[in-house]
Order: sequence, then structure tokens, then C-alpha cells
Amino acid sequence: MERLFQVAVAALSLVPALYTSYSSAGESDKHTSSGFLKMAEANRINYIQTAIGIASAITFVNDRQKGQCISDWYLSDRIKNNETIHKTMRENPDREPRAVILGMLQHRCGSFKFSDGDS
Repeated sequence: MERLFQVAVAALSLVPALYTSYSSAGESDKHTSSGFLKMAEANRINYIQTAIGIASAITFVNDRQKGQCISDWYLSDRIKNNETIHKTMRENPDREPRAVILGMLQHRCGSFKFSDGDS
């Protein structure tokens, strides 16, 4: 299961491919929350929804309750939760957006470290 956790992290690492560039972000903040917040709102929302969808799907395979927790939390009030994610990014401008999102999901639903029962 540790391998599946690594795959989940790798999958989330691919999410930046969903948007082509931070056209208004300088090179120095290209992969930071501050750079992310300079993107068009529609691109930010697409990124967040995709990241959360991937995290939920992969987590669900390992732990149905945690995977459902992620989906339930985000879908309960997407507008409010997007605002909360943006606020957290503003408070952590030097962090990568995916790190902020994953941190928030783990805080809300528990660790993404799974055991296959062999340890």
C-alpha cells in the first residue's frame, strides 16, 4: 500500500499539467500558492476540483471512509471550501498549491499513509 500512496502523490504532482502557465505570475513564484492565486479564477477552481477528485479516488481505494470524507467535505459547499483553500494559500504563499490542498485534506479526513496489514 505504500506504493499506492506514492502513486497518489505522483498523480497529484501531474495536476499542474491541467493549466498551461501562470501567465501573470513571475518566474520566481511560478509553483507557489502566491503564483497560483494570480491565475484566472476558473483555472484555480479546475485545479482544486481535479486535485481533490484525484485525492478522493485514490484514497477511496485504500480507505473508503477517508475517500468519502474528502468528497463529502468538498462537495458539501464547494464555494465556501474553495474560499477556504484560497485563504489557506494566501496564509502560506511560499507553499506549493498541491501541498496546501493535501495538508487541508489530511487535516480534515486523516493521514494518507495506508498500511497493507503486513507491518
